[in-house]
Amino acid sequence: LFGVQPGDRVLQFASPAFDVAMEEILSTLGAGAALVLRDELWDTETLVRRVEELGITILNLPSAVWHHWALEAASLAPPPPLRLIVVGGEEVLAEPARQWLRSRLAGIPVLNGYGPTEAVITATLHEVTLESLGAGASVPIGRPLPGRSALVLDLRGNPVPVGVPGELYLGGCLARGYLGLAGLTAERFVPDPFGGSGARLYRSGDLVKLRPDGALEFLGRIDQQVKIRGFRVEPAEIEAALAAHPAVAAAAVLVRESGREKQLVAFVEPAGTSLLVHALVADLRAFLETRLPAWMVPAAFAVIGALPLNASGKIDRAALCRIPVEVQREESEAPQTEVEQALAEVWQEVLGIDRVGRGDHFFHLGGHSLLAMRLATRVRALFGIDLELRDFFEAPTLSGFAERVERALQPVSTPDVDLDEIGSLDDILADLDGLSEDEIRLMLLEAQREEEGSMTHTVRELEEMA
Repeated sequence: LFGVQPGDRVLQFASPAFDVAMEEILSTLGAGAALVLRDELWDTETLVRRVEELGITILNLPSAVWHHWALEAASLAPPPPLRLIVVGGEEVLAEPARQWLRSRLAGIPVLNGYGPTEAVITATLHEVTLESLGAGASVPIGRPLPGRSALVLDLRGNPVPVGVPGELYLGGCLARGYLGLAGLTAERFVPDPFGGSGARLYRSGDLVKLRPDGALEFLGRIDQQVKIRGFRVEPAEIEAALAAHPAVAAAAVLVRESGREKQLVAFVEPAGTSLLVHALVADLRAFLETRLPAWMVPAAFAVIGALPLNASGKIDRAALCRIPVEVQREESEAPQTEVEQALAEVWQEVLGIDRVGRGDHFFHLGGHSLLAMRLATRVRALFGIDLELRDFFEAPTLSGFAERVERALQPVSTPDVDLDEIGSLDDILADLDGLSEDEIRLMLLEAQREEEGSMTHTVRELEEMA
């Protein structure tokens, strides 16, 4: 369906730990095309530039990365010879898609791929067009690939009519099950009542509906599982980890959306701790970082007297949603230099907060790698320097990153060279004329022992001529 040919160059954008990497690697090498490896994270501007420099023809991007690109599409020219973009990993939003399709990048086809790992990476595909978007908030996930099936069923396992929400069941190309988890395998991989003998379906847990045009539309989850930047997250796992901390009496974790961003927020009921709120939050964050992957550590913590309960005695999550949450942190020294002050304004805009101090840590303020990409683009435009994202991850505090920016802004000094003492280029060539290669090497060796910077500069010229 991607039409991969031996002449294509496909970028392996996904980490080898992510299932999409298998799709990038195997489909590319299987077609005899070139696989181009990526060794670091790029911001949007660098991504577009590197795609052009590397001659990438097919690109597979996480939805959130493509969203950033699409929202900046009006200012970016299409990088030749890119001919296809595949996006996926989490819900693709309609507004970035509309901006892409109305920009100069509209000539590059975009396919929205959907599929959990259990259904072998990509189960359905949809070409993103203005006609198919309609008035919805997200892009349809399309139709099943050849040899696969996608059924929308109700709670009793019966097909639902067009337009009626139901759970998505996938068939045709499935994993064998979960290693060492026979009970979970039996629960999620069920017999296919509409297929042949031995046919199975995978219960995705995703809520969808079938549109009149035959495309599937993603509506959300039927359980509490959420996706944060392409990663599956079960809030209950985070709650269990928090509950293991001796200073926590109870905890609840929700997902809050701010614009296009999703963030995990932890509500904590303390167990008689004497720690100040910001000290408790710092301790809880450090505690979770040793037990959970980075994407499961909440961006914000709210310490409250008691978790609200509903009439049945369960946590009232609707009431939690109404509680305002502010990022808790120690008071940090205000920005000092002009660079720090300019960076603080950019951080505040990107993170959606009203204050940033010199010692504040970007990732402890709710930042993540995709926001870091956006920040790098803003910094490049503001200061006219070319910093790598690696610089940002190595110096994530405001003051630390400001030092990197200030170093990059310093002019490169070059030694003064007295051309009268060196002589003209014709004189140097005349001196070299007639010398043997060994004589030139001996002269270079003697010149290299000189202490003067100007002589060192001359040596480099002699090396080039030799």
